[in-house]
Amino acid sequence: MTVFGAVYTVIGYRLVDEPFNLPQGIVGSIFLIYLVGTVSSAAAGRLVGRVGRRGALYLAVGTTAAGLLLTLTASIAAVLLGLVLITAGFFAGHAVASSSVSRTAKTARAQASALYQCAYYIGSSIGGALGAAAFHAGGWEATVALALAAMAGAASITLYATRKAAAERRVLHVQRAA
Repeated sequence: MTVFGAVYTVIGYRLVDEPFNLPQGIVGSIFLIYLVGTVSSAAAGRLVGRVGRRGALYLAVGTTAAGLLLTLTASIAAVLLGLVLITAGFFAGHAVASSSVSRTAKTARAQASALYQCAYYIGSSIGGALGAAAFHAGGWEATVALALAAMAGAASITLYATRKAAAERRVLHVQRAA
């Protein structure tokens, strides 16, 4: 959520400035891109069925990262496509991660889900603040660099958590077989 909060907090500043100089009304309509999240959230379940949870999370991270890179261009079409990819990747990743919490928690599933949601909103708040600070310190490029670093962190956490969960399942399988 940090990435999404960072991007959507400051994208308006990028679009009203050079080289785009878009009017405020047009910039406000950019948020209609959120509707892409409805489609990608629904598609995330099918994606998990094809490539597994880890694969789906990596695809979501990759899609978001590709979108971030596209927003670095001076082409409004590329920036808009980048926002579509960021939004699709984010909402797909959120759907997979959120469902994984309930599936993975062995006990206290409601509390685990609540903790995930709490982290989700804290991440958005932190992302918005850090994204704005990065933008004011170094422009859009600094915001994208921050977001890419957060994506690398998300990919690392996914790798660690899914490997740990797989190892725990193997231990349980061996214990049951014994």
